[in-house]
Amino acid sequence: MTEPASNPQRLVELLESWAQIPKNQSVVALRTDASGSWWSRSVDAVIWLSELEEAIEHKRELRRVYDPIRDAVRSAVFSTRWQMDSTSQNVRPILNATQIAALRGLALAITPHADLIAKAPELVDLRDTLLRVRGEITSAANLSEEASQYLLVLVGGLEQALTEVEIVGVAHVARLADELAGSLTRLFVYRDGEQSQQAAGLVKVLVGKVGQFLNSPLVVAIAGGVAGSLGTSALGQITAG
Repeated sequence: MTEPASNPQRLVELLESWAQIPKNQSVVALRTDASGSWWSRSVDAVIWLSELEEAIEHKRELRRVYDPIRDAVRSAVFSTRWQMDSTSQNVRPILNATQIAALRGLALAITPHADLIAKAPELVDLRDTLLRVRGEITSAANLSEEASQYLLVLVGGLEQALTEVEIVGVAHVARLADELAGSLTRLFVYRDGEQSQQAAGLVKVLVGKVGQFLNSPLVVAIAGGVAGSLGTSALGQITAG
């Protein structure tokens, strides 16, 4: 059974429908509902925005997500950019897709759910990639047992950290991913003095999936993740290739 949307989620859906003003249409026309009223939806937007801002007021990590888009969101709610009854022959933007995505992540972050991150497509992709990495390590013919076991321990540690993101945040995930990618580069990519292009490609995919996970609006909002490079020279060499 689908859970009812929270007011912050309703705000996101409403602002997404207001994200741009179509040609030859006014703000009033865009906001008019089935009953013919534009005022009631505008009032709802103000109330829902107030609830969202109150919910994140003292949450530093969530404010880091909201503050860069705050003025744009408030402008969208109060229509400060375009006159309410004016029209244009061009489409007029109000909010862009990135702003909507960040707002959606915030709305989800303050809405009680048991397994939001667990269902995030970025996490599913990352877990699938880790399964692939595990399989490649296990089946590698010229990898020592000691190196294989060490790498598998790192993979297991990262998999465990991913189950705890909603509780402890993403810093641990970033550190373990950095360690795993660097160790894979040292022990798996460069074997017997030669570079395996296939292994290098797999590490590059892993780094990309980790980055997508850490940068996803949902993870940033809920877990306080901060987007950025994993930062090792080995990763720089792999991702530049």
